[in-house]
Parts: sequence; C-alpha cells; structure tokens
Amino acid sequence: IHDRFVDAMKDRLGKLAVGDALDAKTQIGPVVDQSQLKQDEDYIAIGRQEGADLAFGGERLDRETRGFYLQPALFTQATNA
Repeated sequence: IHDRFVDAMKDRLGKLAVGDALDAKTQIGPVVDQSQLKQDEDYIAIGRQEGADLAFGGERLDRETRGFYLQPALFTQATNA
C-alpha cells in the first residue's frame, strides 16, 4: 500500500500548476520572498541530511513571471527523531 500511495502522490504533485498567483489556472503560487525560498530549501536539505528520502520535487522552478517558485516536495522514510 505504501508504494501505491507514494506513486499516487508523486503523480498528483506532478500535475499541480505552480505559477503566477494571479493566473486562475495556478494551484500553487510563488514563495513570498527569497528569504522564505532559502528557508524552504534549507528544510528540504535538513530532511535529506536526517535520512528522509526526497521522493519528489523540492526543486526551484523557472516561470515567465517574476517570483520565487518551488516545486512541492514529498518525503518518505522520515522518522520522528
């Protein structure tokens, strides 16, 4: 069941529209500013350093409009440690 769930989540996350917050088709807008983008990327790095598997995303995205765009991230194999 785990693998099916992860595959379904990856598929769903891959279909989310990340882009300009003023575009009606956008489902996830940009991160508020460069400082927040760095913090988000730092959290992703910490997750990986602590042994979680980044199963999907977590990458910066380039878009036509100005902004700080980050692909949604999905971790697996995370612990409560």
